[in-house]
Amino acid sequence: MKLELLIFTFCFISVKLQNPSGLAEIMAAHRICTSRTGISPALATGIISGRFPNDPILKQHLLCVNQQLGVQDQSGRIQTNRVSQLATNLSNSPSADISAIVSRCAVQKSTPQDTAFDLVKCMWQARRSGRLQ
Repeated sequence: MKLELLIFTFCFISVKLQNPSGLAEIMAAHRICTSRTGISPALATGIISGRFPNDPILKQHLLCVNQQLGVQDQSGRIQTNRVSQLATNLSNSPSADISAIVSRCAVQKSTPQDTAFDLVKCMWQARRSGRLQ
């Protein structure tokens, strides 16, 4: 399976696309960040099955992708409006549900890398539990 086809999972975890250009944007960010971080395909695709190892390369990769997408700024602060915008464009969930999930998931942590990691993991869990469709 090509990693580029799976990158969507990195940020918004296999939701139905309402905006196919959103997937292209995420795939482009992933390609840029793969060359910068050197993430292995095995580490990257592990997220699909819910494996989120405490790995510094994975965290740096997720931060890079988030920054490329405008989800986090260059200093690592979450841009909640952008998270909401992407989640809305890439999901069939009602806006009230998206707002609640973003409020729960978009929490600054001690480092930008931990913030990226926890944000993606939280969004994955929301998708897995059915709260994000």
